[in-house]
Amino acid sequence: MTEHNHAYVRTMPTRFYLASRFIRQPELRTYSRDLAAIGHSVECRWLGEDHDLPEGAPPEMGARLAQDDWEDLKASDAVIVFTGDTTPGRARGGYHVETGLALGWGKPLAIVGKRENVFHWLPWVTYFPTWAECFESIHGRSPVHAEWWEATIRNAG
Repeated sequence: MTEHNHAYVRTMPTRFYLASRFIRQPELRTYSRDLAAIGHSVECRWLGEDHDLPEGAPPEMGARLAQDDWEDLKASDAVIVFTGDTTPGRARGGYHVETGLALGWGKPLAIVGKRENVFHWLPWVTYFPTWAECFESIHGRSPVHAEWWEATIRNAG
């Protein structure tokens, strides 16, 4: 494994994809701003105002939204999945698909919240109980999870 200066790695611009239940969209917009404030970007069209798939929507609308998410996820350097939400409402499970795609494409993957299925326990999946802990690791205030940054820098390179 190549040695990296982790303080430097954490300051390199990284393109993140954030995944969660759609109902958490306003919360994840805040996290996107947190990352932008330290020089990273979040490119997730699903965080936009017009990216909801209403009940009874035409198939072409669903296909367009899925294609947007696919492209944004594929273009990312690293993926952060937010779990554990139990708010009542539609729960379509898209973030589980996004988790699987990230794993399949070899993207560095972090889970924030609780581990919801066996794939969250894979040794190459990084786990943070809270966003604050994940953000501290990204921002370089925490030496925890250096391997997350090793993988992210290789993916971004």
